[in-house]
Amino acid sequence: MKRQREQLEMAQAGLSRRSFLAGSTAGGLLMGLGVLAPGASLKAVADEMAHSGGSKVFSPAVWFELYEDGRVVVNITKAEMGQHVGTALARIVADELGADWEDVTLDHVNTDPKWGTMVTGGSWSVVTSFQMLSQAGAAGRQVLIEAAAPLLGVDAAELTAANSTVSGGGKSISYADIVKRGDVSRSFSEDELAAMPVKAPAQRDLIGKAVKARDIPEKSTGEAVYGLDAEMPGMVYAHPIMPPTRFGSEVKSVDARPAQDIPGFLTSMVVDDPTGYVQGWVLAIAETLPAAIKASEVIKVDWTPGKTAGVSEADILEEGEKLVGDKSSGALFVDEGDAPGALAAAAESLSSVYRTHTALHFTLEPQNALVHYKEGRFHVHAGNQWQSLIMPVLAESLGVDASDIHMHTYYLGGGFGRRLFGDQIIPAAHAARKLGKPVKLVLTRPADS
Repeated sequence: MKRQREQLEMAQAGLSRRSFLAGSTAGGLLMGLGVLAPGASLKAVADEMAHSGGSKVFSPAVWFELYEDGRVVVNITKAEMGQHVGTALARIVADELGADWEDVTLDHVNTDPKWGTMVTGGSWSVVTSFQMLSQAGAAGRQVLIEAAAPLLGVDAAELTAANSTVSGGGKSISYADIVKRGDVSRSFSEDELAAMPVKAPAQRDLIGKAVKARDIPEKSTGEAVYGLDAEMPGMVYAHPIMPPTRFGSEVKSVDARPAQDIPGFLTSMVVDDPTGYVQGWVLAIAETLPAAIKASEVIKVDWTPGKTAGVSEADILEEGEKLVGDKSSGALFVDEGDAPGALAAAAESLSSVYRTHTALHFTLEPQNALVHYKEGRFHVHAGNQWQSLIMPVLAESLGVDASDIHMHTYYLGGGFGRRLFGDQIIPAAHAARKLGKPVKLVLTRPADS
């Protein structure tokens, strides 16, 4: 989309090398890792980081903020679904930065091109971010030490940073005072960043040490806000009536007359998704969720079912056994030595077939999405593991640019991969635009299923 075009233009102009930048803006120090255009001032960069949705000046992949009151805010682009990923990533930054953990807060950011790819899955978050976050934190520490040196009148080589304080030569100064008084403008090239020394495991103060995850208190008190908690004035509820098959089913007719006597029932709607990810869905829409659920149980829908309508669990297992027995099918992962020859020459052999049934990824929090369509822009309120995957699909389905869609971040009540895609957002978005009011769609299990 627009952001991708900008990145392509920058790459074509030879500007694809990353830099780490520190620049001051109103009330604080912003530190980020991204692409810097030649000739861009650090003040311009800081302004872009603080206020822009990404630019040709600077496109940070990850950044953090240090304010004049000593607060360190680490921006988290990963989804929190019970694995405490925010705490893990913030500890990496804070450890290398030399920040006092009590000064650190988390901001689970909403979608914006400046954050780059947003995905949480496969236990990738820490392993794919560790080096980058470590080097960014270490670079930030060096910026603070160099800015503190003239303020203290001590050579930077004699200074160390820990607990949000730079010390040396019998003097010390807090990070907050450095931000207030020091020159914190600095940039590092990609090569300089790659060579940035990070702490050895034995030198770490936070990583690997016992800590209470930052999200535990509000989850324990009920203050944590999940997608299912999202509300908006004037919103209505949608509950889906699911087709006989995931793909291939088409709606022939809908009879909503049986739902007319349900208090709060408003209407029904056939979802028309040109991407084909949502096929044959019908929505029961009402003023309350209970009314929408009741309506979905009595509305009569006639489908032309997809070709897999008659497939059972037994059929799937039987097909699996056929595939196991078919030597021409499957994938070869290791091809070393002469396995067929060894088997043929073996005095005896042992063969076993292992069978596993279909596993359903049920989450404690039902799939949900609240979408508000206002002034040509879609605001999506939902927990999601892979925003960068669903955003272009939503754009295609709705016939809009991805820049017209903004996903607001919420906690996830379990993920297990089921929230990697976010297909439930598609019908909610179509309904919100058609009805002209916020629509909250919730996937629950009807009482008679």
